[in-house]
Amino acid sequence: MDIFKYPLVWPSLSEELAPFMKYFQGIVLNAGSGSRSVQLGQKDLNIDIVPENDPDIVADLHRIPLLDESVDALVSIAVLEHTRYAWIVVGEFYRVLRSGGYGVIAVPFLQPRHACPYDFVRFTGNGLVELMEYAGFEIVETRSAHHFGQTLAWLLWEYLQVNVPQKITWPFWYSLLRQLSLGRILGKNSPNTNNTEYVIVRKPGVEKPAPAHYFEASARLDSSEWFFPLLACPRSGQPLHRAGDVFISANNRFTYGYQDGRLHILPCEGEFRVRVNDSDTFTLYDKAPLLSIPNPRPLEISSFPKTGASDSVIGENHTVFFQSEVQKILLRVASEKVAVLATSEYEGIFKNGGVGTYYKNLAKKLFKQGWSVILILCDYETILNDPSNYPELQNIFLTSEIRRILDMRANHFSLLSPVWGNWYDYQSYCCFFFVQAILNQFPNSKVYVEFPEMSGLGYRTIQAKRAGCLMDNCQIGVTMHSGHEWVHEANEKYTNERSNLESLWKVYNFEQISFEEADLAFFPSYTLKSKVDTYGWHTDNAAHLPNYIPMV
Repeated sequence: MDIFKYPLVWPSLSEELAPFMKYFQGIVLNAGSGSRSVQLGQKDLNIDIVPENDPDIVADLHRIPLLDESVDALVSIAVLEHTRYAWIVVGEFYRVLRSGGYGVIAVPFLQPRHACPYDFVRFTGNGLVELMEYAGFEIVETRSAHHFGQTLAWLLWEYLQVNVPQKITWPFWYSLLRQLSLGRILGKNSPNTNNTEYVIVRKPGVEKPAPAHYFEASARLDSSEWFFPLLACPRSGQPLHRAGDVFISANNRFTYGYQDGRLHILPCEGEFRVRVNDSDTFTLYDKAPLLSIPNPRPLEISSFPKTGASDSVIGENHTVFFQSEVQKILLRVASEKVAVLATSEYEGIFKNGGVGTYYKNLAKKLFKQGWSVILILCDYETILNDPSNYPELQNIFLTSEIRRILDMRANHFSLLSPVWGNWYDYQSYCCFFFVQAILNQFPNSKVYVEFPEMSGLGYRTIQAKRAGCLMDNCQIGVTMHSGHEWVHEANEKYTNERSNLESLWKVYNFEQISFEEADLAFFPSYTLKSKVDTYGWHTDNAAHLPNYIPMV
């Protein structure tokens, strides 16, 4: 509860955006509109995740439910810090903006935490520019907003909410905070104390003839339904067609509608109407729109270590090596051809189904062909007393022993610590570190790394390969066994609880990207291939394995 009347004074959104009005024309998307309403273009479209803010569409910015090139301009004020994957949201901004269109984006730098409902990140000016350029935008201008007095007043106000001063001093604090926020005290700024960073961006390219859906929306006069022609299914990307009070995707698979008088088009709320084996793309809501981003790679990859590089990505050597004792053991490994199999199952070590049997047979075949086979067992905590029981394996490493086996440093743990509670992401990072150490150990060898698609164990390694952070002597294969979406569907484990859905969508995404972006992809049966095709996986480049063993 506030200790006294809120003392801070802020400019209105109209006042704050006044210098940028020249960039707004035609259809303007207010992405993360919040509760502050402002007229910007001839037609404004407000999208927000919070229904109580009364937006035109309740939607997730990680998968904006609009067709490509739907808006002339966009604005996003103090939104990206509340999104889990800011680079994906910015990729969506790029996708829905027309060529030649402008975007005005503001993010906090020096502000207290303000969950709405979450608060994830802060941005420097340089970081914001990098984020925009990564998505393909041109930078038009940058500037800051809010003077230091407002920043200090907000910080003090949040502090006083918890550390309540004596009531007799309240008038003093109220007056001080008021004067600070009005700029009468410390009303100037400095480059290192910016409260808010603004960037104005432009989508490159000459203006092209507007698509049909844009023309139809522009011509509509109805104030509440004019944007309907722009709507797209957030899961398939296909146009949505109105049928009474609901909106149905073009292939009749998903339907969305009104809740409490507001239009909800959220990827987790799309009702399954019918699953068919067609060419529709079932794009997961937290996957970056790869086709619309030049050089598509997640921004976080910039913190990955560059194998064998003498220079640092962010100022220090990030290369991962084995501990010296392990390096001595590996010196005995025949290093001309090294195969690395990463899995959570292996026949004889772990009670398993077909996945463990597959890797056992694959290891035996590779061993007979002259490969030195290294097994990475994920989430297996029992110490192996007699690894010699597996003659086809040169070495067995457990991700649970990563600290003992690898020379891990603080910068490596900075990647692992935030995902400690997420089994899939943690194991995926562990696999990446192991693969990198192996490549450092065998820089002149031919190295083949294979993952199952299940659980997305190869996700981070494949990210690193795509971003050029692994040596060229490394080939990565992913074999389809049956991902979590099919398992959950077959066992009727789908849930309507949002927190569970978000976790499921993340692992589905890890599995799909791993399979699609690997150097080599294999499937054992056309039945399994056709099933994941209905989920929108791109399997055209995958090879069939009639005998379930890839030819390396």
